[in-house]
Formats: sequence, C-alpha cells, structure tokens
Amino acid sequence: MSQETLFNVVFQGKLAPGFDRETAMANFARVFKLPEAKAETLFDGQRRTIKKNLTREKATLFRQRLKELGVRVALVKVDNEAESGHKFTLSPPGVVLAPEVYRPPVHIDTSGLAVSDDTGPLVQKPAVPESHIPLENLQVLAEYEALEPRQPVPALELDLSSLSIDEPGVVIVTEQPPEPPAIDVSALQLDEKGVLIVAAEPVPEPDIPTDHLRLQD
Repeated sequence: MSQETLFNVVFQGKLAPGFDRETAMANFARVFKLPEAKAETLFDGQRRTIKKNLTREKATLFRQRLKELGVRVALVKVDNEAESGHKFTLSPPGVVLAPEVYRPPVHIDTSGLAVSDDTGPLVQKPAVPESHIPLENLQVLAEYEALEPRQPVPALELDLSSLSIDEPGVVIVTEQPPEPPAIDVSALQLDEKGVLIVAAEPVPEPDIPTDHLRLQD
C-alpha cells in the first residue's frame, strides 16, 4: 500500500498581492495569537516551516487561509527518506560493496565409473534402409525438347483508325472550378464588438474556519 504524500508549509516573509507588511503581520499575529514582536521576527525573509506533515487537502486549505491574511507560503513535498534520516553516501573507488559468497566445492562420487579401452563410438548408429524409388516409368527427353508443346497466343486485333495524337503540352482534361456551397445565413446575426456571449457567474468565497489552527514551533 503506497504511503500518502505529505507537505510542509514553508514561509519566507512574502506577502500576498494587495497587502502591506504591517497589515499582513497584524493579521498573522491576531489569528495565531502571537505577540507582535514574535510575529515580526517571522517576516525577516528567512525560510521557516510553520506547519509540517499535512495532507495535500489540509495544506491547500491552510495556504488559502494564510493568503486571505496577506501571507504567501509554499507547499513543499516531504521527502520520506530524508525525514526518516535515511541518506545515501558514496564510497571511495575500490571499496567492495558486498564480499564474494563462498561456494564450497561440489563432491561428485566417481567410484562407480569405469573407462573403457574401446575406441569405438559410444552409441551405435542404427542402419537406415535405402529408399527404393521406381524408375521404370521415367523417360529422359532429348536436349532442348520442351516438356509440353507451347500454345500459340492469338494476336489482338485493335481498331486504331479513330485515334489521334495531340501535340506535346496539350491539356487533356480542363480543370473545373468547384462551385461554392450554398449556405443559408439569413437567420444569423452578429452582436456588437465586446458583447459577452456567456455571463460569468460569481463564485462565493469559501468559509474556512481557522479557530482550530495553531502555529507549530
């Protein structure tokens, strides 16, 4: 079963569009119940993780709420191996990564084997009887004699008296321009420039409660 992807909420003192530093800092201190001096230290531009190991849904809601306060944050995917402390290192050249596995010699019992002095083949090939093909009905023809007589092909009788040859470059077929399609546009009309075809419907802003949110050290 695959592990769910988690995210850290990282803040570097950036502000959302339309907010100044004092307003965003006051909103941040009010929501997270921090002294103004403590909130001011978070807006010095240093990279700080203010929330860890959130699901994608919770991290997105947290970022949206902070944006409404005037604070811009980034969602950074949690590296499971880095978080657990498992890191890879490179060994210097020549280091044996795994020792060679010792394979004990295989003992084969040859006490029951004997070597024959006979130099003949180990296996006698069975005799294959010669196939008998009757040749009494075969006859050898004389040189260059055809096996079957050739049948004469009758010549084609074509009447070419009505055919004539044009001069080089004469167009054999004249290209006919295609007729334009007849499309009835009498029922169509054009609106003035800038008229909206479809009116955009306003999307209500989501009401996200932030009373249960706390700043994690």
